[in-house]
Amino acid sequence: MITLTSKNKIAALLCGIVFLNLSLFALGGEMKNADSTKQNRIEIKDFAFNPQSITVKSGAKVTWINRDEEPHTIVSVEKQFKKSTALDTDQDGDDRGREVVRPD
Repeated sequence: MITLTSKNKIAALLCGIVFLNLSLFALGGEMKNADSTKQNRIEIKDFAFNPQSITVKSGAKVTWINRDEEPHTIVSVEKQFKKSTALDTDQDGDDRGREVVRPD
């Protein structure tokens, strides 16, 4: 049988706390990445955008999903990126969409 001294108990407790904090930190980073991906997504439905506007960092990807019955293209009024080819209409719930990268 092993007897733990008070110093060993404190060391074990601190190791457990550090491990728990590192686990929560890693999990929080994964959740943040998942949330940012969802925010950089625009759906077109009934000839309207949802959300109507977003702000992205330079170099970020924006995914466009066309839920209309008509094809649409993605165009930058300020010519920040090239005009896209037509986005296909919603087919069997396809969520892949089209990604556009805002230049640096």
